[in-house]
Amino acid sequence: MTSPRSRAEFFVEPERDGRFSGPATGDERRMLADVERRWFRQVLAGEDAPPLFSSADDPDGDFDGALSTDPAAVGAAWEAWRTEVAFAERFVAEAPDLEVEAVDAWRGTVSLRWVLIHMVEEYARHNGHADLLRERIDGAIGI
Repeated sequence: MTSPRSRAEFFVEPERDGRFSGPATGDERRMLADVERRWFRQVLAGEDAPPLFSSADDPDGDFDGALSTDPAAVGAAWEAWRTEVAFAERFVAEAPDLEVEAVDAWRGTVSLRWVLIHMVEEYARHNGHADLLRERIDGAIGI
């Protein structure tokens, strides 16, 4: 067996790894579009889009529900994520510029540019957490 060159090779062949399907060159709009429902639908687009996986009665439903191993629940979560990414990509593509602003109850006035940068931070942080957990499970580390 040859030694893997990256962590992804421990689990999937590089040609099947869908994480890097986006562009590697171009302007910010083309490259920064993987984001979440709250920032794009609720804050920037101003839609009345309640959370999909939590509620006032179950504020930790998004976290606690992640324990489900039911294939239907997992499939629904992936589909919801893909739907929100598609919405965010359309929103970014149709915005006149990255200085589009909206008011968020938590942060105050935010720009599309700030939301995109914030989402990069969020994805990096959570993917890092997942990678640490995976390393604890299988012991495999990168080279």
